[in-house]
Amino acid sequence: MIRRNGINVHAFCQGLGIRVRRPAALKFRREPNTIYGGRNISRMIASTSEEHVYCVLRCIQASSPDAFYGDVLYAVHRYISSHRSAEAAGALAQSFAGIDLLHLRNRAQRLALGPHKAMTKRADALAILIADHLEHREDAA
Repeated sequence: MIRRNGINVHAFCQGLGIRVRRPAALKFRREPNTIYGGRNISRMIASTSEEHVYCVLRCIQASSPDAFYGDVLYAVHRYISSHRSAEAAGALAQSFAGIDLLHLRNRAQRLALGPHKAMTKRADALAILIADHLEHREDAA
């Protein structure tokens, strides 16, 4: 799977049933299980590992298959690496299946960008919302 020039992101994502398309192919609505541009994934693989990125992609796919945005990838990566790095990919994907990442992304957008200025980055706000949502659900159980 590793080429001389780096990772083959298309082949890596096809193993999960995810298509990688050029960013110019995005019209108005995102298709489910489609990533537009694979640069974020290749950078994440280079900085972490293939297993970690596989886990991140499975979690997003279990939650909402049309939420493959760059900030969602980064937020899920930050949450998993800081809170649940020792868990298996299947258990993490099951915990993410109960939340709607697109709804949390829209909420993070509203919270991060106030009416007058930006308060924080959207990916950081989304990572905190994911942690709050999943940890609150575990405390209730």
